[in-house]
Amino acid sequence: MGLELRKATTDEAHVLPLGAAGAAEAVGGKAAGFAILAAAGLDFPDGFVLGAEAHRHARSLGWTAGTPIPATTSAAVSEALAFLPGEAFAVRSSAIAEDGASASFAGQFETIVGVNREDIATAIAECWGSAWNGRALAYRTAERKEHAMAVIVQPLVDADVSGVVVTVDPITGGERTLLVSASCGLGEAVVSRRVTPDEYRIARADGCVVAAMIEAKELEIVRGLDGALEQRELPIERSTAATLDAEQLRALWQGALAAEAVLGRPADLEFAFADGRLLWLQCRPLTALPTKED
Repeated sequence: MGLELRKATTDEAHVLPLGAAGAAEAVGGKAAGFAILAAAGLDFPDGFVLGAEAHRHARSLGWTAGTPIPATTSAAVSEALAFLPGEAFAVRSSAIAEDGASASFAGQFETIVGVNREDIATAIAECWGSAWNGRALAYRTAERKEHAMAVIVQPLVDADVSGVVVTVDPITGGERTLLVSASCGLGEAVVSRRVTPDEYRIARADGCVVAAMIEAKELEIVRGLDGALEQRELPIERSTAATLDAEQLRALWQGALAAEAVLGRPADLEFAFADGRLLWLQCRPLTALPTKED
């Protein structure tokens, strides 16, 4: 995180650099994961988090879903945004109690990618509003969780390949292998189930690939020349090729285990490779694990 952004982000404005985001109670589990990545020495896109206290404050002023965020909050966001590069951003919810050690709300709140600078405040309002969507509200009410929402803002990574690493087998709970899923372009193609990603199993002990399943990935989602996201068909030679090589898989193995060591429990991480650079996009505890195999 650059010195200038550190100066522009303050506790008083409820805006903090991602690497110093603090505890999940203040910024939600998703944003708190960046402190884990920072402590593990892993690279992630520069950015900031608008803490949950800003959402609480807005509600105390009468803010409701579908209305603009308060002017003072918008001004604080604009000040921090001025120190970030690029013209397209990812704006992600980070709810209090989301992606915690005991439960995960993954996929139940708003994530908006390809947002222009002038639309950041609107995207933040959408993330706040997602705290009241039916599925998330029912889940949180059943768990007696708070409705407050923090919001992450980062430059959009123009990923050549993106995916997920889990540091144990999510089906068996076995610890001998890490599971990597990856596809071309932005991760939205996998999230929306428009493609079936490649799958790799990596030995925890030495980082060797013990199994690989290469799928026919017919398309990718990328940022077009106008800045908007678009779907592109992949030529057959690329769609049937492996998304990751041995060096990239070894980097994922090393990084994922480093994050797990800081977290102190099995981890679920998102990543992207852009122009050969590995960037980590998320780190959270892996929840609802089955009884692990020996």
